[in-house]
Amino acid sequence: MLRQAKGAGAVALISSLCLVGISALLMRMIFRGSPPPDFTNIYLLFVLGLAYRGPWRLAAALAAATLGVSAYLLAPLDSTDAFQLISYALCASVIVWVMATLRRGARTTS
Repeated sequence: MLRQAKGAGAVALISSLCLVGISALLMRMIFRGSPPPDFTNIYLLFVLGLAYRGPWRLAAALAAATLGVSAYLLAPLDSTDAFQLISYALCASVIVWVMATLRRGARTTS
């Protein structure tokens, strides 16, 4: 059962990375100069979905990958972009931490 859950998490990570890559390419094609201001919110939804469905380590890996994609989309970086990346990293970290804590609490009570 545990191995099956880890396999499903890996599949979710791979599919999320593919969707992130496709969305990054689409944003580069549509918004040539810079992406819209709140484009990282889409990535937070991917991280939340994976943190809900899979292990927290995979969600943290997805958060790190999407942080890199966000930096790529915002290049060249200025101070506003750096603030946006830091804000995204903190939000993603909190999401992963909360979901891991909730899962740990649910596991110990059942």
